[in-house]
Amino acid sequence: AARGAWEAGEEGEVQEQVCVQAALVLHTLLSLGSARIVETAVACQALPALVHMLDAHAPLSHLALDCIWRVVTVATSTPKLDLCRLLARAGVARPLVALLETS
Repeated sequence: AARGAWEAGEEGEVQEQVCVQAALVLHTLLSLGSARIVETAVACQALPALVHMLDAHAPLSHLALDCIWRVVTVATSTPKLDLCRLLARAGVARPLVALLETS
């Protein structure tokens, strides 16, 4: 069964696979630990997209959570408080709690 905003059926499966591929690319880039890559990802609205992916099934939700963790932990010129505000504005609390409850 699909969770959250993810659709059931063939179209939903294709959508989720595309998101998994996108998350893998972003995860690979963030794994480099570059402050510039993190700042670019934040500027390109990656945080709201990652928060949305938290509602998906594993492995997408786990990839999204790891990407968010990497964004928050890499040292950048953006203060951590600002990153946390952006995450809060994107609505991270509800899907994060739901993910933690199911893990």
